[in-house]
Parts: sequence; structure tokens; C-alpha cells
Amino acid sequence: MGSFNVVFGNEVIYNDPEYQMIIHLNVAGNATVTCEERAGGPDDVLFVKDLITAQFPEQFSLLSGEKVPYRDLVSHKDTIIRAIADVLKEKNIVLNSFAFVNIAPNERSQQAIKDRDKLKAYEAMSQEDKNKMLEDAMNKYKATMGAVAMGAAASAASAAPTAKFCTNCGSKADGGKFCSNCGSPLTL
Repeated sequence: MGSFNVVFGNEVIYNDPEYQMIIHLNVAGNATVTCEERAGGPDDVLFVKDLITAQFPEQFSLLSGEKVPYRDLVSHKDTIIRAIADVLKEKNIVLNSFAFVNIAPNERSQQAIKDRDKLKAYEAMSQEDKNKMLEDAMNKYKATMGAVAMGAAASAASAAPTAKFCTNCGSKADGGKFCSNCGSPLTL
């Protein structure tokens, strides 16, 4: 007879009724079990872990069918834990404790959720607010493009060669050491 800990982590695909999209959830946690036929070796831990994680797709699918948004899954964890305990009991394994450490969307799903939230917020805006938002964006764009153009012009002006002139007669210097017009030494 053995009592041992099982740490699990798995990705679960969840059809979220609120966002009407597939969300990839990272589900992780730990459990303590007791089993008369297993001592808790690596194979035993893997066996129990597989039994636990095999329940996730079915249980999360049932919750999706009940129209539970992913944000409310934590409040339904007892349903999942009971189902897992029942499956383990069929294998003569007693579930002593069970804790979800994480039930959260992966990064890609988080970004998709943020995008949907932004879209929902935009759709809820009045037409006047949408027009104001567009006008503000255009003004920022124009200001940015104006600053870029000014910076480019200033850069071009500073890069342009400056002509040199004779300090004595004002003639344009041709690059020599003496003025080609009056013969005075040039200070360049």
C-alpha cells in the first residue's frame, strides 16, 4: 500500500461559449493518492497522472456544453475533482487531496481574448466616439509624419556641403589655398 503525490500539467482545448472560440488552457496541479496495489514508483505516478489528465477533455467539454465561460471554470473545479475521484476509485485508488494550481489560457489564447475584448469595447462605442477615435488616430499619424519629415529635412540640410568664400573679396573659393580672384590666403 502506498500513498504518493502526483503533479500534472496538460493543455486542454476549451470551446468557450462567451468568446465563441477555442481557447487553449494550461491546466496544472497536484494530487495525493493512496493505492493498495501501487507503491508510488515512477510508473505508478505516471499511471495516476494519465488517469487524471485523461478526464480533462471530457469534463471541460461538459462544462462548455453547460455554457460555462473559461473565466468561471475555477468555480466548477469540484465537479472535475469528483469525476477524477470516481475514475480513480474504479482502479482502487483513493484521492486524498487535489488542487488546481493553474487553469489559464496559453499566451496565444490570451492575445486572442484581448483582441476580442478590444473589439467588443469598440462595438459598444457610440458612432460619435468612434469618429473621435479615428480623428485622434489621424492627428497622431499626421504629427508623427510631420516630425519624420522635419527630421529628414534637418538631416539633409546638415549633411549638405557648405560653400566657402574668400574673406577678403567674397568670391567663392575653388578649394585651393589662395583665392583665385584676389590671391589672398583662404582660411577654410
